[in-house]
Amino acid sequence: MGAATARSSTSVSDSKPEEIDPPGSSAPDLRDMPSSKPAAEQNPARRSEWTAHPLCQNTKEPLATPAAVRLFQHTMRAIRTGVSGYHFLGAHRDGITRTLFVLQAMVEQAAPGVVTAYLTFSRGKRVDPLRHVCLSLLQSGNCPNVHGKTEDLRIRAFQRFVGEGRNIPKSTIVLFLDNVQDCAPEDIFAIDDLRHELDRNGIPLLVLSAGHSSGMHAWQSSLKKNKVDAAVRKMLVGHRLQFSAIASPEEVRGILQLIDLKKSDETGETWTSFFLPEQTDRGFTLESETENFIMALGGRENTKRIFYTGIPQGAFFETVRLFLDHAADEGPKAISDRMRQEFWTFALYESDFFDAIEDKIEEGVANGMAARRDQLHDQEEASLEDT
Repeated sequence: MGAATARSSTSVSDSKPEEIDPPGSSAPDLRDMPSSKPAAEQNPARRSEWTAHPLCQNTKEPLATPAAVRLFQHTMRAIRTGVSGYHFLGAHRDGITRTLFVLQAMVEQAAPGVVTAYLTFSRGKRVDPLRHVCLSLLQSGNCPNVHGKTEDLRIRAFQRFVGEGRNIPKSTIVLFLDNVQDCAPEDIFAIDDLRHELDRNGIPLLVLSAGHSSGMHAWQSSLKKNKVDAAVRKMLVGHRLQFSAIASPEEVRGILQLIDLKKSDETGETWTSFFLPEQTDRGFTLESETENFIMALGGRENTKRIFYTGIPQGAFFETVRLFLDHAADEGPKAISDRMRQEFWTFALYESDFFDAIEDKIEEGVANGMAARRDQLHDQEEASLEDT
């Protein structure tokens, strides 16, 4: 993880992007683009280990994407200054969960005195929200004993954090909350209870949360209706951070390069080589496929529209995996540039990539180039204030 983090700060361009105007109402519907394609041959010798590879899972060994690297700076500032309630929002498939995992791993590496825990919520009424919170906190800490009555679990969860906090001088507990828009009032009261317990023991609890834009307004209204105190709401969702999806061709190139450079801890094999060993031996890299990916997006106007809206990380990584799958079907055979372009086209449609873009547009979520402009504007204002 450390190596990937270090590389991301140099390989992913953070320079001012090309000016791109917002998409007009006359832009073509991406769903109208042709989708006919031949079926790919299936290679019976396909390695069964693919499904366990980190690139194919939302594991805690994800890549330090540009969005995660930018949010990490804010996260560390919150930890240094003791500010709780930083949060960011995105659309479905924007990579919210993946980004939280990256941030948690980066914090654990950069700040040894910080104890972290991951907690997620889902829609639907839970029989015992307090039990859900306590179980999640124990499981996040790899605690073996997760059985017993709810009160026993609550005491055990508190003891875990208090114990770890006391063992680490000047420690801070950071909760990473996922799908915060599905957090019930009872969940919030349980977290606030934990915060007070830790505070009595001199251990600060900070919350970094993330959720989906579409559900936040209704969720915040329900908290007010259920008389959740404003200070408690601020602890969860106080200051909103600007989250951006993949916003430029340079960021696409940077992420593909990270996949090329990332190595397995066990074998030392690069991630790209794991999927395409014969092609990698010939000098193939995913980074060199950036132009082919951009061409497959369907012309300048569609490309501008897509990057303005922001490429959802979920859809992007699915597309990359499908491209690798098509390329692996060819085995050791040399793959022409034209074939690779076709593989990207197949992968884009099979991952419902264009549907994901249209869904964001229909939701009114534009966190690509538009979001990067806002971030650059904020950075310029902060620089002026510093001077």
